[in-house]
Amino acid sequence: MASKATSYPRELSGGEQQRVAIARALINDPFVLIADEPTGNLDERATRGVFQLLRDINASGTAVIMATHDLDLVRRSSYRTIELNHGRVVFDSAESPASARPPDEPFEVTDTPSDSMESI
Repeated sequence: MASKATSYPRELSGGEQQRVAIARALINDPFVLIADEPTGNLDERATRGVFQLLRDINASGTAVIMATHDLDLVRRSSYRTIELNHGRVVFDSAESPASARPPDEPFEVTDTPSDSMESI
């Protein structure tokens, strides 16, 4: 990203723009990072990169709460997931096996290791 230091946002790819937004959010060393659809408009490669970045941020001690509609991304994750439908919890991986998840219902996901969630 150093080569893009003088670039305008419109000159960056979607994945680069997301990484810059995450970097800005981390400037004040937050305890919790809330990411609303961070991979929503990204291709598969950029999605993997942004998701890995969020995992690395979490591994360094920041709790990450991520809302997404990307069911495939959620199902590949080993992190705790909570699915909401119209504001109600319909699934919590900490309480139910993955096979109990409703297959195609709308959802939002909180993606964070279970121990980080307990401290929020």
